[in-house]
Amino acid sequence: MIDLNLQLEPGERRFYALMGEALEQLGTSAHLVGGFPRDLLLGKTSQDVDLVIEGEALRILPPLRAEWVDYFKGEYPAPTKAIAFKRYGTAKLYFAEPLFRGITQLDFASTRSEIYPTSGKAPQVTFSDLAADLARRDFSINALAIAIAPASFSTLTDQFNGLRDLRSKKIAVLHGGSFQDDPARLIRASRLAARLDFSLEPETLRLFQQAVQQQFLNRLPGARLFDEFRKALVEPDPFRALLALESSGILAQIVPGLPDLQSKAGDSSKLVELDSYLALFAQLLVWGKHELRGEVVSKFSLTELQISELQKIQQQL
Repeated sequence: MIDLNLQLEPGERRFYALMGEALEQLGTSAHLVGGFPRDLLLGKTSQDVDLVIEGEALRILPPLRAEWVDYFKGEYPAPTKAIAFKRYGTAKLYFAEPLFRGITQLDFASTRSEIYPTSGKAPQVTFSDLAADLARRDFSINALAIAIAPASFSTLTDQFNGLRDLRSKKIAVLHGGSFQDDPARLIRASRLAARLDFSLEPETLRLFQQAVQQQFLNRLPGARLFDEFRKALVEPDPFRALLALESSGILAQIVPGLPDLQSKAGDSSKLVELDSYLALFAQLLVWGKHELRGEVVSKFSLTELQISELQKIQQQL
């Protein structure tokens, strides 16, 4: 059991307790999952609040919103907007004022299982239980769950030894086909290792290198590849993330023709100063002498707005 009294601000802990009580009244329960438990156990604060709901999340959100003021005793601002993604049983609640620590968004998802009929393509989703939901995740350190139901509040579920891997600073996939199912996990593994100063455990490293050699990233749709790469560009230290991608051989598959980034170490502070992922991407294109047309546009399925913004930025670099 995790002592949330010690690891969270009182107002944050109370919010999760009230959320757990509200969901119980609505006939369900929830867990905090993903990056939140991982960062909490590492002594860090997370801006990503992901709640996985036992059952159909989209069913409980309307009554939760309707009675928000009563459920939360008027102590927390009510959401001003909700967006539902019916295909995956997920939704986002947005708040005009922060709930706590600058949090203005909550992510809700139904517990579900996933099957990847084709490598790199969207999975087939079915509603399931917490065990199956954790089993579909990428790495053991992201497959932790903290209960917020009143009877089990702050209980940790760790069915893949994620706590052990956190302590040993390792990133481990949950099964041998993980990178084949979703090659985007190659990028994710590299940027997480860079951010947390972790390394891949031996079998995961073997699977990783095999997937890079077989160019699994080419199986991703262009927009999905660019979205995952974008997450590397918005890391707290994007140059460190890019170096990790380069050393693993991934960066050359995403943006071919780049110079050795170590030679650009003197410009690393400039990368941090650039204020958007598009600005960072534009700088990479300049370094690689890529023109913003043809293969770059088609490879990433860039939108007209993204192309226009990149053209403006490139003119300034």
